[in-house]
Amino acid sequence: MGRGRSHGTLFPKLADQPSAAAFNPDFGATNFRDRWLLAASYALSKQLNPQFLIHGEAGQSPQIGLNLTTLVNDATVAYVEYSGGRSSSLLAQAQMPAPASAFRSRLAAGATYTTANNLSLTIEYEYNGAGLDRAAWDALRSGSPAVYAQYRILAAELQELPTKQRVFAYARWQDAMINHLDFAAFAYYDLSTPVGRPGSKRAITGRNSIWRCSGRSTAARPAANMERSRPGKTGRRW
Repeated sequence: MGRGRSHGTLFPKLADQPSAAAFNPDFGATNFRDRWLLAASYALSKQLNPQFLIHGEAGQSPQIGLNLTTLVNDATVAYVEYSGGRSSSLLAQAQMPAPASAFRSRLAAGATYTTANNLSLTIEYEYNGAGLDRAAWDALRSGSPAVYAQYRILAAELQELPTKQRVFAYARWQDAMINHLDFAAFAYYDLSTPVGRPGSKRAITGRNSIWRCSGRSTAARPAANMERSRPGKTGRRW
């Protein structure tokens, strides 16, 4: 038989803006407006325990959310993260204060497969209803450089996708061949960026895709304390 639980959290406003003053706790960096969160979960089975959320803050319409993770088999975990509510587009927020103009959704869905030798492979689809579609993205890039820069800065600050959708892949190999040696690589492909258009430099340079890889030694930290999870996503999370 399933079991459920719920809880609520209140984050009161403690300051109007961030402060860099010495010995200042800088509450304005996190508690610059009143916020609240209600969460409830219900265990349908050992493998399925969905979590439902409602989040709100001063000046914003309430947002609903769903987190769902399930164990497909001993080596594979599948997950879905969704949030939605009335809000303005990212472009409207970058140009001027904008009211909540429409219901917009954000979604991340994917799976992680882990091999017996600690190699984890993740593939994920990401969607941002507040981002730009292909036509709007082209118009932004060909328009004012100042507006484009302001838009990219805002998207980075909010950890939002600047465009509507993309595919993300991530690989992490812990204790690669020798103990305390990790390798990580990720790539993403922007589905909202035109590819192969005649005369488009993006068809040659691949500006719609990003590849990165890195390696590091973790001998200074016990391997048991290392976080074994998929990387943080660009979409806004609970």
